[in-house]
Amino acid sequence: MVLTTREYILTAARGVYSTLNGEPFVKSNVVVDISSYSDFQKAHILYNHLYYSPLGAAARRSVQRENNYIKAVRHVNYNPRLIESIIAAALAAGGGFASDGFARFLLQSFDSPGNLWRDVFQVELSEPQRAIALLAGTSSFFEDRETLLLAANRFLETQSSALRVSLRDLDVLEGIFLDIDVDKRSRHVIRPKNPGIRDFLVGCLAGNTRHLGAYLLSASPRALSDLITLYSSRDATASRPWKEASKADREASVSTMATHLPHLLGVLNGTPYVARAVADLCSIFEKSTRGLTSADLAHLVSGLCGAVKASAPDDVTAAYVALLPHMRDGDARTILADIRASWSEDMDIGDIPAALDLERAVGGDSIDDLEYRLLANISYALEDYSNLGFSSRSEMLDVVNGYLDWVEGDLGDIPSRIEEMRQVESEPDDDEYDRYREFREASVGSENDIHSLFHSLT
Repeated sequence: MVLTTREYILTAARGVYSTLNGEPFVKSNVVVDISSYSDFQKAHILYNHLYYSPLGAAARRSVQRENNYIKAVRHVNYNPRLIESIIAAALAAGGGFASDGFARFLLQSFDSPGNLWRDVFQVELSEPQRAIALLAGTSSFFEDRETLLLAANRFLETQSSALRVSLRDLDVLEGIFLDIDVDKRSRHVIRPKNPGIRDFLVGCLAGNTRHLGAYLLSASPRALSDLITLYSSRDATASRPWKEASKADREASVSTMATHLPHLLGVLNGTPYVARAVADLCSIFEKSTRGLTSADLAHLVSGLCGAVKASAPDDVTAAYVALLPHMRDGDARTILADIRASWSEDMDIGDIPAALDLERAVGGDSIDDLEYRLLANISYALEDYSNLGFSSRSEMLDVVNGYLDWVEGDLGDIPSRIEEMRQVESEPDDDEYDRYREFREASVGSENDIHSLFHSLT
């Protein structure tokens, strides 16, 4: 199975689901570089976007004229995600943009991708619609409709606006900035239309402290944690709009977050997201010109105290290690004792590596015991993958092999047992190889093949 995502979205997901921090997910990451795509592959992607879009015949003919598809494919800013956003923006604008002027709009958008949504957001949307877009469009997950509308009204109230949101505002945004669906519990849930739109809206917050302040006072705990992670590069590359923001805008955003820090941590307190937010905020403040102040530290230490029982052990460890160089010895010892007290005798195998990381960071004396417990759990899993809740032997082997990296002592016969089981799992599949070879052969094509492909676009 191949899963595709952006790096910062994966980082946000790891804050919610700690299993994604395991060795199989970390070591199997592959970065897809657009520059490695052949012209034919890029052309096929563009063709598919156009073929399956609601754009009419006039828009498609405009791409065929003067070989505009070749200009698009070879453009320095070619990007599949951008193509999706360009088509959506053209449909939203209507008129010539979605008709015979589409190819010109496509190439102009490649020239200046940052301008793609700015006019629509700033000119064509009302204040309530912008509030909804910022609150729902910057998240990597579905927001419940009722929760979102309440948050949007809070957003407007913080800006002393008498306006209020309505279902009509959601109708305007659907298909342009947002997707609306119905979940298994028959709730209407909302998320960003695509990652390109999310990038734009995150950039809007980074460049406008008034909007950012209202967001920090209105958004849900999970949304707040998500945004804080996007602005942090603690364990991954920060989001593109944050990196592309001017230094002045970033510094202003950091000051806004510091101003609202007590409120932020109060909202996050008792939720699974608080520890990761503490670690990320510490990183954000440390890297800013203003630095981490004593007042910031006091709030973050208090947040960490409330995170010990609420957050995942790996997030608690990350937060403790981040704050450790700044904490007073007494605070550090008290919190460390609380963290250790939260470890149970039947600690989940996935939590033991975080405990080991913490003990090694502080030079603790429980390392040998924790390593023994980890190896005992691995041995138990090797007897039957279902013993520890794994869904398959292949999944179990990938996960437990990664856990060996946390053991510095004697591994016994466990590596040989894993290797023996892996050999049985990895017998070659001729059919799979044939499918891969056919895919590779189909991805190579000449310029004439590109012309033939687009001449068939009707």
